[in-house]
Amino acid sequence: MTVAAAMAAWACVGLLYGQDTAKNRGVMDVTATSFVPTSSSSASFYALVIGNNDYASIGKLTTAVHDAESIAEVLDQKFGFKVHLLRNANRSDILSALNEIRRTLDENTNLVIYFAGHGLRDSGQAYWLPIDATQDSNVNWISAADLADDLRAIRSRHILIISDSCFSGGLARSRGDYEGITPADRSGKLNQWFTAKSRNLMASGGDEPVSDGGPDGHSVFAHALLAQFGSIDESPFPARYLSSEVYTQVFGSSLQSPEYEVIRDSGHDGGDFIFFRTVPATFTGSGKPSIPSIASPAPPPPLNPAIEGVVTALHRYADAYESESVSELMEVWPTLSKQQKGKLNATFNKMNALRMHLNCKDPAFDSDAAQVRCSQVVRYTYAGKVQPPQSDSVSITLKRSDKSQSDWLVNEVKPN
Repeated sequence: MTVAAAMAAWACVGLLYGQDTAKNRGVMDVTATSFVPTSSSSASFYALVIGNNDYASIGKLTTAVHDAESIAEVLDQKFGFKVHLLRNANRSDILSALNEIRRTLDENTNLVIYFAGHGLRDSGQAYWLPIDATQDSNVNWISAADLADDLRAIRSRHILIISDSCFSGGLARSRGDYEGITPADRSGKLNQWFTAKSRNLMASGGDEPVSDGGPDGHSVFAHALLAQFGSIDESPFPARYLSSEVYTQVFGSSLQSPEYEVIRDSGHDGGDFIFFRTVPATFTGSGKPSIPSIASPAPPPPLNPAIEGVVTALHRYADAYESESVSELMEVWPTLSKQQKGKLNATFNKMNALRMHLNCKDPAFDSDAAQVRCSQVVRYTYAGKVQPPQSDSVSITLKRSDKSQSDWLVNEVKPN
């Protein structure tokens, strides 16, 4: 049986619903933060901030970690974000952090993902490079397609990716319509953007190298971004306005052309990321404008307990399968047969960097059983080679746990 067939027949899973002086880039710790909101009144702004200098097989960078630390500090202290900072992160570190986000952030949250490090383009595809990446093998690269898959699965209302790496503009290909607005229209537009779902990219350059060296020990882009975070006096303000100010500063002082775009095939629905200050900006003008407030969107209705139980089970199922561990998978799928376990063990021994995603319809319930029909996209490496994405359609049957009526377990997975 091929790997693709083994995946389709036995364990098709993912997440529900879903370098020269100036090189080119080609307070918080990982364990000290959590993305779990503590209550409905908790801050709903979160950030995953990544800075990579110490590459093992590619030229080291000089400013990426410092850039990330400074961005993390500003988001935390001036905008009230809850920040998860990764210094010199490998592929597993980054994907694990994204998995945590997928598990814990709900529809009322707003997420910034910042990456400073090497990037490259290969065969028309843009990639972020973790510190364990090598230039002659793409096994540990993180592709734009991987990121798009994650953005579809993360439930946050707004997601803004800020990418300071070579070829980072290649992470998106669909440019948004970012027209200016009049003062009279401002309040309505801000509410419109804040209410509608958004998935946007702010990139340090287009399909081009970008500089690692710049003023004050920062990259050119990070220096401009930090300057604008500190000086924009309006609050709230949309990310598109931040981007336009950063563009003016960077384009006027370097050969880079920062971009702000909608991320294609990511679930974007016309919104924009809105920043709210908790500390006033450094302002040198003669006065500050009066800024209209934004009404927070109404929270979504609570899930039916049975549906919530099924969703939780499918999240556990996804996490277990992506761990490539049959024993962990059996905790949520205890009815696995000896034959299925053997095939899965053989598959897991040869595969790596598994990423699987499900888009599922609402479950159909019959007493203590539920059936969910899902479409899936599978990305993985097999025998050291990156395989093309595989799409399939599966039906997942779940049953209530004998130990708890609120818990659900996977009973069967089969192709449609």
